[in-house]
Amino acid sequence: MNVVLRLNEWAPAWWSWFVAGHVAAAGVLAVAATVWFLVRRRASPRWGYLLFLLVPLKLLTPVEFPLPAPVAAWLPSFAIGPAGVPSTATVVEPAPQPAVPVDRAPLSSTSRPQPSPVSDAARPIAVSAPPSTPTLPKLEAAPIPATVARPPRASFSWRAVLMVAWAFAVAGLATRFAWVQWAFHRQLRRAAPAEAPWTDEFASLTADDPALARVRLLETDLVRSPAVWGIRTPRILLPPGLAATLTAGQRRWVLLHELAHIRRHDLAIQAALRGLQIVHFTNPALWIARSVLDRLRELAADDLASAQHAGNFVERGEAFLGVVRWAAQAATRSAVPALALFDSRSGRTCAARLQRLLDTDAPAPTTRLRGWSIATLAILAALCLPHLTGAQSPAQPSDKPAPPKIEPQAAPAPATRRFEVLIVGPDDKPVPKAKVELRLIPGQKTWTFHRGEFVKAGRYGTFAQADETGRLAVDLPARGTQYFNVDVTTPGFGPFWAGWDVADRSDQIPDQYTIHLDAGARVGGVVVDEEGRPVEGVSVHPHIEFKKRDEDQSQLGVGDRVKTDAAGRWTYESVPASLDSVGITLDHPQYLSESRVSLSLKEFSVPAGGTPERRITIARGIVATGRVVDREGKPVAGARVRGQFINAQREAMTDDRGEYRLAGCRPGRFDLVVTAAGHGPALENIDFQPDLAPAHFTLPAPRTIRVKMVDADGKPVPKFRVFFQNWRGDDHRYGLDKVLSYADEKGVWEWNEAPEDAVIADIAPPTGMQLSEQRLVARDEPYVFISKPSLHVNGRVVDQATGQPIPAFRVVLGEDLGNDQFIWDRKDSFDGKDGAFYYRTDYPRPNYRFRIEAPGYQTADTRNVRSDEGSIEVRVELRQGKRFSGVVVTPDGRPAEKATVVIGLNRTQIRFLNGEFSESGSYCDRRTTGAKGEFEIPSQTGPFELIVVHPSGAAWVPLKPDDALETIRLEPWAVVQGMVRVGAEPAADVLLKLSHHSDSYAEGRPNVSFDYHATSARDGSFRWDRVLPGKGTVVRIVRHHIRAGGESQTYSHHRTTEFPKGETTEVQIGGTGRPVTGLLVAPADLKVPFDWNFSSINVEPVGPLPPPPPEIPADVEADEAKRQKWWQAYMATPQGIAYRSAYDAFLAQREAASRFSSAVNRDGTFRINDIPPGEYELTAELSAIPSDAVNAFAGPLGRLKRTFTVPPIEGDRTGAALDLGTLEMVGAGAGE
Repeated sequence: MNVVLRLNEWAPAWWSWFVAGHVAAAGVLAVAATVWFLVRRRASPRWGYLLFLLVPLKLLTPVEFPLPAPVAAWLPSFAIGPAGVPSTATVVEPAPQPAVPVDRAPLSSTSRPQPSPVSDAARPIAVSAPPSTPTLPKLEAAPIPATVARPPRASFSWRAVLMVAWAFAVAGLATRFAWVQWAFHRQLRRAAPAEAPWTDEFASLTADDPALARVRLLETDLVRSPAVWGIRTPRILLPPGLAATLTAGQRRWVLLHELAHIRRHDLAIQAALRGLQIVHFTNPALWIARSVLDRLRELAADDLASAQHAGNFVERGEAFLGVVRWAAQAATRSAVPALALFDSRSGRTCAARLQRLLDTDAPAPTTRLRGWSIATLAILAALCLPHLTGAQSPAQPSDKPAPPKIEPQAAPAPATRRFEVLIVGPDDKPVPKAKVELRLIPGQKTWTFHRGEFVKAGRYGTFAQADETGRLAVDLPARGTQYFNVDVTTPGFGPFWAGWDVADRSDQIPDQYTIHLDAGARVGGVVVDEEGRPVEGVSVHPHIEFKKRDEDQSQLGVGDRVKTDAAGRWTYESVPASLDSVGITLDHPQYLSESRVSLSLKEFSVPAGGTPERRITIARGIVATGRVVDREGKPVAGARVRGQFINAQREAMTDDRGEYRLAGCRPGRFDLVVTAAGHGPALENIDFQPDLAPAHFTLPAPRTIRVKMVDADGKPVPKFRVFFQNWRGDDHRYGLDKVLSYADEKGVWEWNEAPEDAVIADIAPPTGMQLSEQRLVARDEPYVFISKPSLHVNGRVVDQATGQPIPAFRVVLGEDLGNDQFIWDRKDSFDGKDGAFYYRTDYPRPNYRFRIEAPGYQTADTRNVRSDEGSIEVRVELRQGKRFSGVVVTPDGRPAEKATVVIGLNRTQIRFLNGEFSESGSYCDRRTTGAKGEFEIPSQTGPFELIVVHPSGAAWVPLKPDDALETIRLEPWAVVQGMVRVGAEPAADVLLKLSHHSDSYAEGRPNVSFDYHATSARDGSFRWDRVLPGKGTVVRIVRHHIRAGGESQTYSHHRTTEFPKGETTEVQIGGTGRPVTGLLVAPADLKVPFDWNFSSINVEPVGPLPPPPPEIPADVEADEAKRQKWWQAYMATPQGIAYRSAYDAFLAQREAASRFSSAVNRDGTFRINDIPPGEYELTAELSAIPSDAVNAFAGPLGRLKRTFTVPPIEGDRTGAALDLGTLEMVGAGAGE
């Protein structure tokens, strides 16, 4: 047959196959992508891999499955092929023709050719077939005439042209693929077998699996990352030199990942996919599916490797990151017809894999498919793989089934609601293009923006940008929202945070909200080392509080961190301009951990477009070294050595010799925790000093702790959490590497590398009350805990007189401490609406109490609510009261805008730091004045006090509920400044404190403290601009008993004076007198280790004794009420007045006298500078080393009291020290 005719004959069938393959693959890909999108957060990558394999399998499946017409009518058309013809259908047949006589005469050249009888007979004529087909007569073949007309020359159809081009392309691609594989195989023959340490790790991983005996381990520069090649004889290919950059545990994970490809038969599947892709090289659905399969294959291999890896998520993440770095730096270009560990061309894929490996909140990797996933795959395969054909119904040969009748229904409730935020600056003008982060729980897969635009998806939220008018409008779910937060941190403005807690309390998310940003400043600097060289990669964390909604008094700091560039420069553009200074923390793994610096905005502000120039020095920390061995003395490779240095963390890993090097440690006493797979943890409390000796660890045998949780019916509670709070007296969650652990689906949590002693942990079910501070010790039987329900409080708030609901009110959470003392936590307050509020908590405590505040009503409290009451309802009736409002003006009579008005009630805790209200340590209500200085507070039921602070001054006003509040005029601040000296020289970096004597701690009054802290500058100067007028004392702070959990402080060089309002007071600390030195010696009979860090020295002048108290009659001494009455009467007598006068004189003399304090050096020596002439008493105490890092004092080991005299000197000072010599302590009962 003619080749052209043959190809034309094949072309229509090829074209049908070609088009059907594209359509079918696209349809299956759409189904697979939709299913994966819906279940991707719950399904494993292995399941997704099998799901997307349906796309190539669709192109390989020859199965044809007829479906009933009603079923086929409802399936997508791409899934159904043409049906075969049934025997009862009406068709078109060729009609029978009678035999026709043929003219046999030869044709002349001029004769008109007659139609050939054969050709005419072969041409069918379409007719309708009769009901019964008669027997057809036999058709005789007519003889062919000698000469016939030549038919026209055949040509290629367009389908045939495409088919030929496709065939040549397939042949070329197949040839190239085969040649590449052959060439790579030849090059691979020169590869050398891998050597130790690869072979050691590989042998231990494959010893128990005979199926892996054929796997070979090779080192070759043909690849730049670990890879697998070969189907019959798999080979793991390793780049030379990679082993030296990885630890033993990291190398094991790399090998497990490559072995996972072999165990999963990925190589055979990959070869089949490449062959199929060559045949269907024009099919975009197959290319997309192949890309998705490549990504999911690597994730599935990660899961399988992680499930078999004994290390933790950090070790696996570092292993992957180490390979990525090696591949990025490799000079070779991978020849790679192999399955690589990662795709170096896709940084996004690498980042996603690394994030997934380091995700501590993700469930543990699973290698098994669950029943629902297998059933879902089976159903999808049954629907997608066969080429389904539809049959017509006999009753209705040509009509489709009638669609079902749809009854009219009411319109469904809207699924979304619109939320719009307007962002304005301090001038109330919109801030265009403001940067916004949105956080929503539960998360939202897609965001619809009506105003503003999407920027990117973050780890915790979604980043967006407001439009030119400062507006951002998005759709939120109409129902089901638990939490919603809006964070605005945009250059040139201070940061702002607005959050609404819908799940645990009755916060209502408004439809519209206006955010008022404060003016911001751009701050920056240059970080250098002690030699002045710039340090790159320093993490700079500014300590800035978010501005929040007026009613939100929670404490929330900005978590932003910026890193220094190669020149050591950094800038941060959202520091509130109202601050005088901003604190920052510098952190770098090789330098001193958590280096804290306070930066003056005057000195470190950077103009727009400018470059920071001011230098900040970061010191190198102490380097700890040592060795980790097991209980047999053998080195432990891959052990993690971790230290928590206040808020900074440092970590190192042991090498093959068990040795570690931990850099950037902070001086002082801190704990190091060592963990390793297959061993129990070890802990040592170490005094980090420059001459630190190597610290060695011996890991004990591992123990097992098992915890089960059941509900009230005895059913297991799956996925409860266990997170450590304490081990050996301190928080070692970071060191133990089990910050947060989930139980399995059977409600069992197991830790097989537990210590021998107890750990304190919290047990938290997914829904229910947390079990706090449970003591867990390794033992054979499991601990069994019964979950308890959460506390749900539904509140009803009504008017006492009318019974009507209160439209709007504030709910303040509190706790009853007994003895008429309450803690009211304004940080945990929220709004109620329409006479109702709701509160839910999983955290147990002795009781919960709720205070209700509403404009025009007196405050009222609920009863005490126990944590174990479950779901309850409380009712609060409010009495009407007057609206308590006022105005604050500055000392010169102008409105005091943005003044802080603090409400002081009985026993409330109020703290001011450097003249500003401090969130830390305060439990009270407060308000901020408006533009006219106006404010309003809730109506009170008893005496209270208002403490008002503002940049221009302060006021402290006692009030009663019926008092008429007049205008509050502020008094100007006092200013205190001075110098710190040691001898004649200025002393820099000295910690100073000013304690105000107006602090209130009296019965029936709030506990108010005004604290002032500063650090002397390079020239020894210090200054406070917002000091409350009155009397106060300035001291030096002496630090001792330093440990990981904090430190103890005493005060030295007291200077007490008056601080007049509106005036500047000069204070000098030190600079007169002479130094006093000495050497402390521990008690001779002390038999326990000690550390002079846990000791202190106090020196006080020897002065007159207080006047002797009067003798109280015996009949009233034992009766508190009678004794107080007797004292009141006695103090009114002339003798009582004289006693009070003498006692006040004694206090004034004692107050005026300076007292001194000192820490003790590591060798027992001490030096106290600048003690004036006089007689003094020295008291020293040595404490035991605490068993944990939280408690400062563990009992005294030795004490000493000694009097001495500082002789007169010429002038104000002398450098000649008074040496007290060797001072031997006496035992104090501990360790004697």
